[in-house]
Parts: sequence; structure tokens; C-alpha cells
Amino acid sequence: MLHAVGLFCEDIREEKSGELTLVGLLPDNINVPPPPAELADKTIAAFMPKLGLYLRINLDVAHDRSPMTLKLVFHDGTEQPIGEVPTEIIEQSQREAIAKNLPIAGIVSRIVMMPFRVHSGGIMQAVLGTKDGDHTCAVLNLLVPETKPG
Repeated sequence: MLHAVGLFCEDIREEKSGELTLVGLLPDNINVPPPPAELADKTIAAFMPKLGLYLRINLDVAHDRSPMTLKLVFHDGTEQPIGEVPTEIIEQSQREAIAKNLPIAGIVSRIVMMPFRVHSGGIMQAVLGTKDGDHTCAVLNLLVPETKPG
């Protein structure tokens, strides 16, 4: 059993206590502003100073321990790798869950991309890749302003 859910946000901050604070949770559809003039070029349609992804993975304590990958998949099929969950982390979370008599192991992954350049609007998915296949964890519809010929 594997279950993964992600949340897109503006930022993820680690508190002194070790707890995480998610700042500016994003809705399913977001208007992305055009890039600042100094960053504007023909390949960037929109621009966000930061984009965070908080991912929570729950898996059975006996689940396969193969590494997992995390990527963004854009509406045109292009992919951008953004992280990995190594075998060591999976094994550690399973050992800790067993030691505490928990039926599932939990893993938290967090990524903050800055700046986040949007090359075109449309649906973007956060996808967790495992030995058994891909699992979509979060979706964000990037609404970019239309460019006017000039």
C-alpha cells in the first residue's frame, strides 16, 4: 500500500522546533503573473518568485524499498525532475514505524523552487515515480496572461 498527496504553496518554512509551516496554499487554478522586464524573454510566459511542493507519502511497513523519484509533468508532456526519496529514507521510516507499532510509515518531502519560470500555461502535475508506476500527487492549473504581439 502506498498513498501520496502533495500541496502546492508559495513557501515552506522550517520553524526552530523542527515543525514545517506551509505559506500561501495554492488553489487548483492559479493566475501566474508575467515575468519582470529584466527576465522577460520569448521562452518564459510567466514567473513566480517561489513555488513550494509539500509531499506526504504513507506506505506499508513491508512495502518495497526501491527509491522513488519526484517530477513535474507539464501539459505538453515535458518533465522536470525535482527530487528523489532514497532507499535509506524509506528503510528508516519503516524501521521507526515498526519500533512504534505503527501500521504505516510516513515520509515527508518538501521542495521549494525559486524562481519558478513558467514556459507555457496549462496543467502541471507533481508525479511520484515508484517501481510499480507513477502516482499523481498534486495538480496545478497555471493560467498565464496572453501575450500581445508587439
